[in-house]
Amino acid sequence: MKSCFLVTFFFALICFSCGSSSSSKSGKVTQDLHSKAHQQMHNELIQEEIQSELPAIPVENSVKKNINDFETDNPKAPLYKQKWKEGIVFYAIGEAPDWSLNLYRSDSLKFKTNNGLYFNASAVKPLASIDPKNIDYRAVSEKGEMIIRLVENTSDKAMAVDVSGYTITLSLTLKKQEEVTIYTGRGNFIPDPQLNGNWIITKVDNLTVDPSLFDNKTPILSIDLYNQKLSGNDGCNSFHGQVKFKVDKLIFGNTAGTLMACPNMEISQKIMNAFGGKSLTYTINDDMILYSGNKKTMELKREE
Repeated sequence: MKSCFLVTFFFALICFSCGSSSSSKSGKVTQDLHSKAHQQMHNELIQEEIQSELPAIPVENSVKKNINDFETDNPKAPLYKQKWKEGIVFYAIGEAPDWSLNLYRSDSLKFKTNNGLYFNASAVKPLASIDPKNIDYRAVSEKGEMIIRLVENTSDKAMAVDVSGYTITLSLTLKKQEEVTIYTGRGNFIPDPQLNGNWIITKVDNLTVDPSLFDNKTPILSIDLYNQKLSGNDGCNSFHGQVKFKVDKLIFGNTAGTLMACPNMEISQKIMNAFGGKSLTYTINDDMILYSGNKKTMELKREE
């Protein structure tokens, strides 16, 4: 009888130990799963906070282009390249920043605030502006109306890499609401990365430019839109200046350079007159062509 009792006792003790061990393991597994879930949630919140520092980049309206990997020291270059690939032509953020705006090449826009307000419009129309420094747009959607005003920053500091080229004011009127909400911020046009690099001038005003006429000084135009810098050689004199990008135009500032006298100065002068202080449109199909209105002013090929 004692023997039976002892066997039963030890059997129960073993079962209890196993149950405790199993329960302990089960509790540990549950605790591990809970810890992993908590850590995952924490990581997602951190990622969301990081992403909120920059406006989200939509995946639609992508433009397939052969982007030239032009090296630049401008810290904004990676962001600009990414936005250009997404079809964005103008990008702005609020002063806080508590909102973001993307204008697309397809004449649409996306606006959002950190409070969860979204305003998207598929048709953005330009408005006539009295001041040439201002650019105005109007966008209408089922949610309401937005008036956009861009004012160019023409101060000397506007050329700095950390200063935006435009201040922006948004006037948003939502349907069923009488009040107009005003948002202020800053932004820039997104430059076409294909334009960056060294371009050999092959024609100017339909005249073929032959480097052998200039003691083998190849006439060249070097463009760095991320830093808004321009430099080059007209076959005789070196020059430098400023250049900006706006939607589909290159806006050249006045240039400064050396003042040497050389043979064939008339061609060198035509080169400088073709772009200095002018706003020109362009096309790129391997080679680049600059236009003043419908007239070709210059043809260039990329330096290999």
